[in-house]
Amino acid sequence: MERFDELIIEEVSGKLFTRERMCQMLTGLRERQAAKREENSGHLDSINAELSDAELNLKRIYAAIGSGIIDPTDPTLQEQIAETKERRDFAKAARERAMVELAPEAEITDETIERFTNFVRHRLRDGDNQFKRSYLRAVLDKIVVNDNSVKIVGDRRNIEAAAISFASGASTVSQVPISVRNWLGW
Repeated sequence: MERFDELIIEEVSGKLFTRERMCQMLTGLRERQAAKREENSGHLDSINAELSDAELNLKRIYAAIGSGIIDPTDPTLQEQIAETKERRDFAKAARERAMVELAPEAEITDETIERFTNFVRHRLRDGDNQFKRSYLRAVLDKIVVNDNSVKIVGDRRNIEAAAISFASGASTVSQVPISVRNWLGW
């Protein structure tokens, strides 16, 4: 049984957890992340425009007060200042949120994929049996072995979840396979 396990791990390591295969499998995730960054970037531009507009309005109001054009005791002036400050503060908070979204900790890059595949291959080869079992169960749905072939069945989302988990700093995967889709057939 131990030799059988070794053969399965060799197949999984050599054919699934390669840089080329992971790049292929994670293309959709990378495209979704890039689209989200692009969407957030455009959103950030509009937030920055709103922030600049609010700050410019406050400067104009204060300049008008300072030059005597506007009476500082005018009750509508205080409302206008409060509304403009609120717009400015809201824009600042929105910008901070957008900046966090633009720089996700779990971004999947070529370097991340390289580190991920090296980590998994190393741990499957040299790691403890508990890691091997739990990792394979998390990313694979089933392994079908015939006389001269091995077929691995799983859901691409499980691999994506494992890569994101790794990119965010986790060394284990808690994702439970939720459906079956053939993505490898050797």
